[in-house]
Amino acid sequence: MSGPSQGCLSWLNNVLSRQRLETYRRYAGDEERALDLYLWNMEISSGFMIPLHVFEVSLRNAVAEAIAACHDDWPWNEGFHLSLPNSDHSSYSPYRDLLAAIEPRKKNNHGDVIVELKFIFWQNMLTRRHHERIWEPNFQRVFPGAPICSPVGTQLKSLHKGVNEIRDFRNRVAHHEPIFDMPFEKYRAQIHNFVGWRSSDAAEWLLGIDPVPELLNKRPRWLDGKISGDG
Repeated sequence: MSGPSQGCLSWLNNVLSRQRLETYRRYAGDEERALDLYLWNMEISSGFMIPLHVFEVSLRNAVAEAIAACHDDWPWNEGFHLSLPNSDHSSYSPYRDLLAAIEPRKKNNHGDVIVELKFIFWQNMLTRRHHERIWEPNFQRVFPGAPICSPVGTQLKSLHKGVNEIRDFRNRVAHHEPIFDMPFEKYRAQIHNFVGWRSSDAAEWLLGIDPVPELLNKRPRWLDGKISGDG
């Protein structure tokens, strides 16, 4: 990548902040290469939004489908509401998240509610709390590509763990944090694998549109040896 000369970089600290750039400077060694690294971090973050988009939408639709199989009109179903955790001691409550999604704007269809719920809501549905009623009868149906040789409880645990890792990565991307030294291939493999659990056709389509491999090839060469980037 080519960038502005050293003398043209006086705006960096004011616009991007010295604190934000410090991580990049530690790897780069000078301002110009730090800006190169910052630019590539933006590009790879932008590229990951495509597989993350497909993963998140497919996950929440799969979970919503499983809930709907057990709870009629589930966003407004009191029985489903009561099945959700609602601890005052927890920073996140699926119960309160659902009520917030259906009340303020008087949502009257499932699709509107689904897009209002936080990513962590769908992750919280992948727990043993909902195993017997929701997942034991429905897991293989909504995730037909999951390995059938494993019990549902094992599959659910694997999916929950992977979703937690992907969600943490997704939040770093969404909040414009440094990700240039993170294990890209690990996250990419998880995303593609779990999309395949939902639909092999969707996984094949995602493979054809995923820009991440091309962007990994654009990583600044001077980073080689400093970080793996794909560990």
